[in-house]
Amino acid sequence: MTELDSVKFSSISSKTPYKTIYNFVSIDVETTGLSPSKHEIVEVAAIRFRDGVPVEKFTSYAFPQRGISAEASEINGITLGMVSNAPAFSNIAKSFEDFLGDDNIVGHNLKFDLRFLCKYGVNFLAKKRRYYDTLQLAHKKLKSPKKLWDEDRNYCGLDWDSDYDVENYKLGTLCEYYDIEMFQTHRAADDCYAAGLLFIQLGMEYGAIDRPTPMTLEEILAQISAQPEPAVPAPASPDTVRQPSAPEPPPPRNPIKRFFTSPWFL
Repeated sequence: MTELDSVKFSSISSKTPYKTIYNFVSIDVETTGLSPSKHEIVEVAAIRFRDGVPVEKFTSYAFPQRGISAEASEINGITLGMVSNAPAFSNIAKSFEDFLGDDNIVGHNLKFDLRFLCKYGVNFLAKKRRYYDTLQLAHKKLKSPKKLWDEDRNYCGLDWDSDYDVENYKLGTLCEYYDIEMFQTHRAADDCYAAGLLFIQLGMEYGAIDRPTPMTLEEILAQISAQPEPAVPAPASPDTVRQPSAPEPPPPRNPIKRFFTSPWFL
């Protein structure tokens, strides 16, 4: 865990190369609590982006030896029954690490994910890479309401009459601000997919372009929509967990939905 002290999150500027903004791996974990020393990983996901388009994914449940509390299940919707046949995370840590390769890593509140993954066997420092936290990047780019002291109630609240962009910096709030559709919050694949698109959008906001006609979010979605769908999904690794079969999804409403509910992605 102390090795993470050497990890510094990178910033973005107008000089950041195009390839950095559009080529990375977005990660997310769902856990049984907030402390890596007391709690465990129950779901992990990573999505590889190339030229702004998601092209490959890794997702797996993980069985927690200490169980799952009702409070944790209420947040992420993952129950002990859903992970009863899943491997311990230690059995998939190496496969997850191999999937990351030497790509730069993106995540929302990334330090949280890195602490858990490092605690349970993923060696990030084996490769030289950059780390981008969309939470930190959003804090620097977008304004939240100013704090306001209420003398009558002896309470410090928020000044909703002040000039602000977002109410808070939660992933769902930021995605709503940028019109990025989310499907299930606090589920690993959904969150890291949304964080990936959010990172791209923030990169555009920072002016990090290195080509004459940078891609807009609409162009990225058009590329996703134009992608062919393989007939059979390819497992991310031999350790892919045996998950309960999901019901057939309804017809998608937009390019993001089409990609996310395609047989390749499920």
